This record gives sequence, C-alpha cells and structure tokens, in this order.
Amino acid sequence: MKQIVTINGKRVQLTPSQLIQVGGEGMVFRVADTAVKIYHRPTPQHQAKLHHLPHKMPRLPDEVLAPHTAVTNHNGQIIGLQMPLLPPGSQPMKRLSNPAYRQKHTIHASDIAALLTQVHQTITRLHHQKIIIGDLNDTNIFFQPGSMTPFFIDVDSYQIGHFPCPVALPAFLDPTLYHVPDFSRDTYFTPLSDWYAFAVLLVKSLLGVHPYGGTHPRRKTLADRASAGIAVWHTAVTYPIRAYPPEILSDDLLHWLDATFTRSQRRPFPLNLLNRYTKQLKTCPQCGQEHPRARCPVCHRTVSIAKMPRQTAVLYTAPLQGIIEAVRVLPNGRIAAVTRIKDTYHWLQLGLGGVMAETPLFRGSLGCRFTIFDGRYLAVNPPGKPQLLILDSKQMPPQQITLLETAAFGDTAVFAATSRHLYRIAGDWIMRGAVRDGRYLEEAIATTHHAQTWFVASPYDEAIAGYHRIFAEYRFFVQTPHGSYDLPLPPPAPGEHIAGIRFRFASDQITVAVQIGRQKQYRQDTHTFTLAGKWLDSQLGDEDEGDTAVHLPHPQGNITWTPQEVVFSPRAGLSPASPS
Repeated sequence: MKQIVTINGKRVQLTPSQLIQVGGEGMVFRVADTAVKIYHRPTPQHQAKLHHLPHKMPRLPDEVLAPHTAVTNHNGQIIGLQMPLLPPGSQPMKRLSNPAYRQKHTIHASDIAALLTQVHQTITRLHHQKIIIGDLNDTNIFFQPGSMTPFFIDVDSYQIGHFPCPVALPAFLDPTLYHVPDFSRDTYFTPLSDWYAFAVLLVKSLLGVHPYGGTHPRRKTLADRASAGIAVWHTAVTYPIRAYPPEILSDDLLHWLDATFTRSQRRPFPLNLLNRYTKQLKTCPQCGQEHPRARCPVCHRTVSIAKMPRQTAVLYTAPLQGIIEAVRVLPNGRIAAVTRIKDTYHWLQLGLGGVMAETPLFRGSLGCRFTIFDGRYLAVNPPGKPQLLILDSKQMPPQQITLLETAAFGDTAVFAATSRHLYRIAGDWIMRGAVRDGRYLEEAIATTHHAQTWFVASPYDEAIAGYHRIFAEYRFFVQTPHGSYDLPLPPPAPGEHIAGIRFRFASDQITVAVQIGRQKQYRQDTHTFTLAGKWLDSQLGDEDEGDTAVHLPHPQGNITWTPQEVVFSPRAGLSPASPS
C-alpha cells in the first residue's frame, strides 16, 4: 500500500512504514529528515490556510516546528504540509504529569520550571507576532529529557490573522469559551486564553494533576468543576494520592493559580513567579523531592500503605535511593526485580517479607528498558536503540547469553516477555525465544507489518496481544500457543480516530481499551475477548481510570508496582505473611 504526493515539484511515495502518527485531522509521515502531514478531508477554508502558512507567515522561533512547504495531490490540490521533524527521543509534556515517569527519568521540579520558562518565552514571542496558539496543551509541546528544550508542533492549527484555530482540547480550554459550538467559524481565542492554558500546563506538569482533578462529592465533571471554580486544592475535593501535594509550589505561585482557577481572573502569566520559585527550591535529603518549604511537604503527608493494613510493602525506594525498573512474579511466589541506583542497575530477589538477595548488574545510561523471563534471564534495551542484551542473572557476575535486535514502533523498540519466553520482531516475523542449555533459541510465530506492529505480553500465561497499523487502520490480534486470532474491534466512526490503546490481560481473556477522539473530545471504549478471539463484552464511553501502576497476579493475591514501591495485597481470607 502506498500514496503518491508532490513536494517541491517532486513525486514522493508514502508507505505505512513511514507513518509516525494518526490524528483526527490527518496522518504524519517521516520523509527523510522532515515530517509530512496529510489531511483526511481538507475543506476549502482549510486549504486557504494551508496555502497561507508556508508563504506568508512570519519567521517563527526555531523551537516552533512550522510548516515550510505545501504538499499536493495529482490534481495540484493542497492536501498537506511539510515541516521539521521532532528531534529523536522527544516526548510530549503530558509525560510530566505522570509521577512515575518523572521518577524513572529523574526529572525534578527545577527541570520542569526551566522547561516552563522556555515555553513561556516562546508564547510571549508568538503573541508579539500577533499569533495565538489557541489549542495549547501538553500533547503538542514536546521536550527532550536531559536538555529539557521545548518544541511546538501542530502549528497549522494556530490562530493566525483571520484564520481561526479550529480545535481545542477541553482540559485546556478557558471556561469563558465553553459556549463556542464550532471554533472553525471565527477567531475566538485571545492571548489570555493561551495564558489560561499555560497555567493548566504548569499545574499538570509540576503537581501531576489537573487544576480541576481529584473527585468532588457532587460536581463530577471537569467542566462542571471549572465553571464553579472548585480547584483540586479545595477542601471538598479528594486529592489524588499519587499527585504531588500543592505545597511543593511556592505561596505566591499558589496564590496566582488560585486566582485563575477559583476566582476566574485572567491576566498574562508573570515570568518572575517562575524565576522566584526556581530560586526557592531545595532538595529534601530523605525523599529527594524539590520544594520551597521549611519542611518537606511530601515526607510529611500521610499516604497509602499506612491506611491499608492488608497491604504489605515488599520493596520501597525513595527517589534518591533508586527506581524500580521491572518486576516479575515467579511461579513459586517469589519476585524478581531490577532497580536503578543513580547509574547502576541491580538484580533483586524478593520474598513477601522484603529483599532476599541483591546483585549489581552493570552501569548504564538512564532510560534502559527491561523485561524478565524464565525466572533468571533479563532482556535489556538501551535507550533509543534496537538492541536486546540477554543476561543470565544467576551467573556471578551476570553473563551475556546473546545480543539481538528488534524492530521499533515509532521510536520505541518492540519486545515483551511472558513468564517463560521473550518475544521480539526480526524482519517480518514475531519471534518467540528462550534459553536452553545455555543457548538462546527462537522460532517465528506470526508475521508483522514493517515498523507498524506493537504487542504486549500476558503476566498469566503464554500469550501476547497487539496490533498492526496500516495507515489509519488498526488490526488487533492475540497470539497464544494454540494459534493467532483476530480481535474484531469496530473501526472508529467517520470523523473519529484512535488516540490511544491499552491491553489488560486476565487469566482467560483480554480487554482492549481504546481511546477514541473526535474534535479534541475523547472517550474510552473497552472490548473484552477470550484468548481465542471470541467477543465477550463491550463498554462504550467509559472514562479511563488513569491508573499508572502495574498489576501482576501472585499465587496468594496480587502485586502492584510503581517506580517507587512494590506492594503485595493478599486474597480475601489469606494472611499476608511471607512464605519461606
């Protein structure tokens, strides 16, 4: 399958393997060192804007990845734009709202404040050029971990001159614009609506929760809370346990945010607030959290395990003491784990009572990915690389069994492990491998689509589930020792697109949770199948519960782990006492 377009007078072939992303407006392809966006259904108004952007737009800041060349079809109609490609390893700012991601990548409040400062400066420069972002949110501003430099994408949606910004993400939309039914009809956005969105971005990035997050006993929706001015720090709101407490912000920063989200004040965000906050930050010697207070607000809040006596902390590591990278429950009830302390990775053997043995593995770069199989073997994927290093943890020091490569989906290497086998992609095949008599042996079990196949593995048995993406079409599958089966999910309706996919295994079934987007409105549909691909149930429009923890079955109950802790929860009627 291919699509032919014309760029700068040259015919260019686009194939599914070049696809980077599919969205509501169109598809983005990688062409050499550039990105090419092809729109699904460009209207005449849209085409007029596409013609304007490359030819008449002023020079924008370098971090704004603006379109520079029109893309046409065989009839000469503009159907897309060519623009700079995001630098390798770039991540959306939405990642920063996940405390687990911040812990794993050692991202501190001062790093985020520095990033927000640069975002603020770019917004200010755009406003000076009479350009309003409009749809400013944490999925169209990217950063590079380490350098924390921002990059702005989706510039084609900006409000420029008489061309409106046609879309808006509801979570970042100023409530004063809730009455607008169709943003494509006029230029509704203002600099103040951009600064409202920036304030949302700041709260989500630093606290890990939306300004109207948490739960309220009567007002259930974000829009209802926003209209009533009931912010997440309101006394009637149940604050999320895994979010950072508001007190990690300074008093003057909290005062400004409260005026925005509680009293509906709208003013340009003063950069000196961020500068003063950065200077006030200090690092807690116990937990490693940066904060501006006399005592650490993270250490002095009461959380989780103390309130849940039936749960047992098997392993806990404060951010300064390490990060938990991977966990596997073994058939005998013991647990294998990989942790990182600064730049050194360790192999741990755990019982329900805690650490039984610990072995240093190696020193390596931040961002390695791991999976564990057959109780003792470790697959290690270096950041941004296709290699899989297979180590035997029972040798002292751990010995290399082999070095493999796997394909990538986007910028991420594709591999997964069940309790017994490692799965990877070689050429056009999904391979299933294991170590036998000291040698790594594998067999081909299913075909793939080049650079467009993704899968995950079951923690219960020998099954993987995933999908093949062919342009905007997704084909879902489950693979077991009994064969490969299609999962017949309904395709998105016209005007909808798939914005996210998650798989959840049970012992005898698989649930696919699909985030469906339409004009920046999102819902989650869940579809449950047997492991032989037979449909069991569908729930349409359920909200995503947002649980970032990993849940694993244990012979006596359940294991839940995050980058900071491994917790055991016994089944009803069982004692959480550790086995010998």
